[in-house]
Amino acid sequence: MFCYMSAAIIHASSRKFYREGMTAYQHGDARSAIDKLSRAIQSEYLEPEPDKRFLSEIYNIRGEAYLLAKAMIRSRQDFYHSLALHPMNENALNNLGVWHSLELFKHVNHTKALQFFDQAVELAPERQDILFNRAIVRIRAGNWMGFEDLKKLELEKYTAACTALHEYGED
Repeated sequence: MFCYMSAAIIHASSRKFYREGMTAYQHGDARSAIDKLSRAIQSEYLEPEPDKRFLSEIYNIRGEAYLLAKAMIRSRQDFYHSLALHPMNENALNNLGVWHSLELFKHVNHTKALQFFDQAVELAPERQDILFNRAIVRIRAGNWMGFEDLKKLELEKYTAACTALHEYGED
């Protein structure tokens, strides 16, 4: 006798694991978040027609959890996988921009980071966090337009921009 799970149960379980993974991630529990998000991915792939946008978001968040756990290569793999499933995922683009600009690597790739940020800004021009990340990487790459970007964000009362301008001596 075979026991088959209905698609509705599988879908519900992938959503449940996703919520549990998000909660763990938001509480800084990377290990539990990775486990729950991995289970959400597995459950969603059991669907007759997996939701690619949902999978993209799960991979993206799991990539963030891997970053939190300092599993750098796995985080990059998940961000790229997220983008492969949904090329217009501005969160994955932003995270890849951040990943390529991390200064804990021997060779920071500001050019590649800025390409990802530019794509993310094109998709979500109102996202202050993405604009801020791009501004900081521009400054680190020697492009002074980053200061102009920060000043615009400061006018919009984006607190991190005010702090960054102060730290860079441009207040």
